[in-house]
Parts: sequence; C-alpha cells; structure tokens
Amino acid sequence: VFYCRSDCWLSWNAVKRAANLGYTSVYWYRDGLDAWEAAKLPVATAQPEPFQ
Repeated sequence: VFYCRSDCWLSWNAVKRAANLGYTSVYWYRDGLDAWEAAKLPVATAQPEPFQ
C-alpha cells in the first residue's frame, strides 16, 4: 500500500515503479493521508526501516 498527502504524486510514482518491477498486489490510496484523517479514521506513526 502506497500513500502520500493529497497533493503529492510520489506514492503514485512508487506504485508505477513497483508494478514495473513485477509486484502484483500493489495498492495506491489516491486521496492520501489528508482524506483519511478528514474521515476521522485511525492513524498510527510509522517508523521506516533504514536502508542497509
């Protein structure tokens, strides 16, 4: 699942790249985190793993 802010296209770009790499279960939440929060849905802080 890829998401960003509502006016950000980085997540869309990430979905296209993942699909081109052969991933098949790829999802894009196009309305972004802003819409999720506006709908009063739960959010949690994510901690990304560092690159190695």
